Amino acid sequence: MMSAAKHGDPQLGIDIHLCTVPPGVPAPLPTPHISMVFDPFDYVPVLGATVSVCGMKRATAGTCATTIHIPPGFPFAPKLP
Repeated sequence: MMSAAKHGDPQLGIDIHLCTVPPGVPAPLPTPHISMVFDPFDYVPVLGATVSVCGMKRATAGTCATTIHIPPGFPFAPKLP
């Protein structure tokens, strides 16, 4: 386990999404996701990070991640107004 977070680190988690399940009623279902830490602003010369961890830019609390949701097999319910 690394003691510091850096770009490219994987994140695994479970989100709860409303999915339309038979008979058509929205139900909360756990949806697994995998993401990778990445913040494009860290590569801007004036604004970016100056600290590197194992040759990669460091990450901080709140650093964005590129997320891929694994489909649950049911369509997501439309957003409520």
